[in-house]
Amino acid sequence: MRAWSVLGGVPYYLQLFDDRRNLRVNIRTAILDTGAPLQEEVEFLLRQELREPRVYFGILAAIAAGKRKLGEILNATGLPGPTIAKYLSVLQGLGLVLREVPATELHPEKSKKGLYAIADPFVRFWFRFVLPQRALLETGRADEAARRVDSELDAFAAFAYEDICRQEVNHGLLDDATGRRWERAGRWWTRNAEIDLLAFAGDGDSVLFGEAKWRRRPIGTNILRDLEGVSELVELPPAVRAKHYALFSRSGFTDAMRREAATRPDVFLVHGLNIIKE
Repeated sequence: MRAWSVLGGVPYYLQLFDDRRNLRVNIRTAILDTGAPLQEEVEFLLRQELREPRVYFGILAAIAAGKRKLGEILNATGLPGPTIAKYLSVLQGLGLVLREVPATELHPEKSKKGLYAIADPFVRFWFRFVLPQRALLETGRADEAARRVDSELDAFAAFAYEDICRQEVNHGLLDDATGRRWERAGRWWTRNAEIDLLAFAGDGDSVLFGEAKWRRRPIGTNILRDLEGVSELVELPPAVRAKHYALFSRSGFTDAMRREAATRPDVFLVHGLNIIKE
């Protein structure tokens, strides 16, 4: 998961990583060291694919810095609205940027709640760890840059884990276990609350709420209670009659959580990406 959070699934990038070396060494030799083949990859990609790479670079940098609303990107780049909409559309077409809306939005294309995010894992990694440390890398201080990667990579991989969980639910991960076909899996949020995963059954009568935790300790019943509480804030279509809950965990579950899940047909546990069946 950590490797995927750095590289995504691009075959060329994966070929540059050596299976005989650990992830830390691979990141050093392929990305951070002087002359590393991927150190300037994002800039090269933009120059190859786009006519105005500086403009697109500025947009990506703004999004990477947390400017996710259209108005925030406009202010950060100084570009006019119609122009930036065109640029964002191009970046979406290249798979570099995505526009998220809460999963409950029936007409995503018309929603005013859209937030932009960098979609490509390597581009996301590059803007997080390479660009801000360019001065260190250019002066041969890759050791210092690598220490930051080491200290923050787990937190960075947590976002990748959430992405993968949503993708896998859309691809049928929980269909057999729940007896339903889940669709439109995405995030849900308000100003004060957030749910990692929300999906609807194909027949429209059920909803799935999910929480993904990429941490080193097992998930307990408190996480389920929190998820149930936040789920009450979601305005659901009238057709929804049943709620289901899925917990995704890097490090498994406490005994108490396993016992409760065994007695509740509406709760499903996923360790990594493997469904726990008891």
